[in-house]
Amino acid sequence: MAKKSSKSILSWVATLYYCEGLPFSLVRQVSVVFFRDQGVSLASLGLTSLYGIPWTFKFLWGPFVDRFSTKRTWILVMELLLGAILGFIALSILNGGSVKYIAALFLVVAFIAATHDIAIDGFYLEALPKDQQAKYSGLWQMGFRLALLTGSGLLVGISKVVPWWGIFGMASIFFILIRFWHGFILPVPEITAKKSGTESKIPIIESFQTFLQLPGIALAMAFFILFKVGDALLFGMSTPFLLDIGVQKDQLGIISGGFGVASAIMATIFGGWFISKYSLRRGLYIFGFIQSLAIPVYAFVAWSTPSIYVIALAVVIEQISAGLGSSAYANFMMRQVNPKYRASHYAIGSSLMSLTTMLAGALSGFGAQKYGYFVFFLLAFAASLPGLALIPFVARRPECK
Repeated sequence: MAKKSSKSILSWVATLYYCEGLPFSLVRQVSVVFFRDQGVSLASLGLTSLYGIPWTFKFLWGPFVDRFSTKRTWILVMELLLGAILGFIALSILNGGSVKYIAALFLVVAFIAATHDIAIDGFYLEALPKDQQAKYSGLWQMGFRLALLTGSGLLVGISKVVPWWGIFGMASIFFILIRFWHGFILPVPEITAKKSGTESKIPIIESFQTFLQLPGIALAMAFFILFKVGDALLFGMSTPFLLDIGVQKDQLGIISGGFGVASAIMATIFGGWFISKYSLRRGLYIFGFIQSLAIPVYAFVAWSTPSIYVIALAVVIEQISAGLGSSAYANFMMRQVNPKYRASHYAIGSSLMSLTTMLAGALSGFGAQKYGYFVFFLLAFAASLPGLALIPFVARRPECK
């Protein structure tokens, strides 16, 4: 990459990953509250996790993003499409469209957003040298988490006074405007500018073959799948749980969008700094255990029905632990790629994580409905233990130093 100031890098990394996280939040978090307002059952709310299908299988078209055009162009086109489809959702709600039709539009958003993710992750790996990727990982985790909290906190909070068509209309306008901002600020990576015709014609199947040929890939794939199981189960039911125990939407906005944002930002920045300074190995051990031990906090809340202040503390603890765990997880994934196939290899790894999130989330509604929230959260904690058990084997790998 041509030499850029730290200020410039901070600008595009933060906004790119915010734009990666916001569609995910709209589809996986905000839609849950929207459908709940339409009277959808708890089990059906859990099935909204199936919107994770595009993220789970994005590795199937990841090679196309590698092969055709540039990551920068893919990013800009997908952001325009996101603005357009979110605008359709807003108009459909305004005109009284059916829940099934709006649900289908959310699926379209998910496919566009997953393609957007492939391009962003590949662009990050191309635009920054390897020694800076860990350095800025805390920043992109911060941007992503901030977007999640914008959805689950700010947008859910103001939905008490702003109609849903207005919520999605604002999101539509945001993506149209940010596309032009990114067109101005995104650098042109040298690897893209100097890309040869031979490199652009790599057979797509080769991307999958080379991923499976990476050293120790079987262990890495098991870790991709298991490390986030418990956290994914918690994520699937956290918002319905908070609403069901009496937290109002405006209170949820203050808790998640205020205290949650601050704690998540600090956690992700700290996580990236810690890994860069003290190694991924230590980060995996420490952050992995913190991520799992935060899950029983929600079980305590479900058992004790505490005050709003204790509930807020539980949300903050969960956001900190998830941010730290994601920092370690993302850094590990970034190191499981062949430089020649950056976008597609990273997409395969993140797709395995999305498979966990999707399946766990889809089951979460049935689990919470059958066993109740208290037992469900204890089961989520138990589901996190296999991922912890893999850390001693994963952490000894040379790329975790």
